[in-house]
Amino acid sequence: MYGEKQGKSTILIVDDTPENLKVLISFLKKFEYGIFVAQNGEDALKRLEQFTPDIILLDVLMPGLDGYETCRLLKENPSTRDIPVIFITALSQTVDKVKGFEAGGVDYITKPFQHEEVLARVGTHLKLQKMQKELHELNAAKDRLFSIIAHDLKNPFTGILSLVDFLVRSVRELEIDEIEDCLNGLSTTCKNAYTLLENLLHRSEERRVGKECR
Repeated sequence: MYGEKQGKSTILIVDDTPENLKVLISFLKKFEYGIFVAQNGEDALKRLEQFTPDIILLDVLMPGLDGYETCRLLKENPSTRDIPVIFITALSQTVDKVKGFEAGGVDYITKPFQHEEVLARVGTHLKLQKMQKELHELNAAKDRLFSIIAHDLKNPFTGILSLVDFLVRSVRELEIDEIEDCLNGLSTTCKNAYTLLENLLHRSEERRVGKECR
């Protein structure tokens, strides 16, 4: 039954023509994609409140909300704006393609469908989508790492600044042994901070080498 996830990637096909749906479903199901169907723009927006497909194939000429307006609404919604939209249409004029790109589409599939073209365009944008997700996850991991580094280094540097400030303000009033104690404390704190930084850099290098060896 279409709508049940059959493979690794899911596709929402939005088209009001049963014959077009039949052709696309019959072809794409051979490659184990999870196929979902909406027969107009309004139906697609409602379906997308319940699940998030990996890619959307969107017909341009539909009653009610046409493909362009449906795509614009998708791109205005934070929960759906990152889903790649490929328009499916018989329109071939440059102005129509530009209008689709301006609405937020990433590509076009022309009617009548060429199976190789459909598979190539869908496959390409699914790969790009996967790469974008991986890049987003990598950036999020880096942000977490930087946050940890900043947090871990804040305490020792706060101690260093406090000791230096104390010495600057009080050096003329301190005995030599008190100055030595401050300098020893400063030295210990600096060494601890340096060791912490070295460990963080070492772990980062191990992760990098590990990824390169995969």
